[in-house]
Amino acid sequence: MNSVTVITGASSGIGAALAQQLAREQHRLVLAARREDRLAGLEQELRAAGATVLAVRCDVTRRDEAEVLTRGTMVLKSGCIRMLEFVQKGVAGAFP
Repeated sequence: MNSVTVITGASSGIGAALAQQLAREQHRLVLAARREDRLAGLEQELRAAGATVLAVRCDVTRRDEAEVLTRGTMVLKSGCIRMLEFVQKGVAGAFP
């Protein structure tokens, strides 16, 4: 799969579950969350299972941190960004 999936709120709950599911489906993932310790644990878990994943500590309500997330995403991007999942706000958008 050439797309990259960006998941915010990835350190727990729905975000973490979505990351685990998409990793099994071989998506390349960029995970973002405010809780760096939990985020790092999930990143290690998914990498150990063979996933391509980048974790970025990010509060998406802060523009400067969201820009870091965008730059981090470009590291993995050679296809298009397939999905942005904003778990904490309950809004998802798919982009072709």
